[in-house]
Amino acid sequence: FLPCGPLPPWEGATLVMPALSIGNVGQLAVDLLVSCRSAKRVGFLEDDAIVPTIGNDAFSSQGTGVLTTSAEVFWDAPRRLALLQFRAPVVKGHFASFASRVVAWVNEMKFSEVVLLASCDTRFRPGAIMPGQGRIVFDSY
Repeated sequence: FLPCGPLPPWEGATLVMPALSIGNVGQLAVDLLVSCRSAKRVGFLEDDAIVPTIGNDAFSSQGTGVLTTSAEVFWDAPRRLALLQFRAPVVKGHFASFASRVVAWVNEMKFSEVVLLASCDTRFRPGAIMPGQGRIVFDSY
């Protein structure tokens, strides 16, 4: 992790991060949270397992602003919410080691919980096509 300034008080906070999944739904949801909550970028996650990427400011309507990188961390202080955004995939064959390093970082920063935003194909939904609540929650401990 490369901070942009002083580290936020992350101990006991919640970390929200996307799973790289169908339609990039998790990534889009994190972008929406960053934008709607006016979260501030506080650093970058740098790892050899993430494909290096750089782009224009993802949150600027004028196409100007700061550069966007492969993995960025944002902080919503009023809600004590850290948002980790991935904009590039993990290099093939390096996912397990990368996941271990992310878990070590989560433990080091002492987040109280991690919310992983993901999507899946509706054919994996139990029951008939789209009846009921319209959402599925998968828990893993």
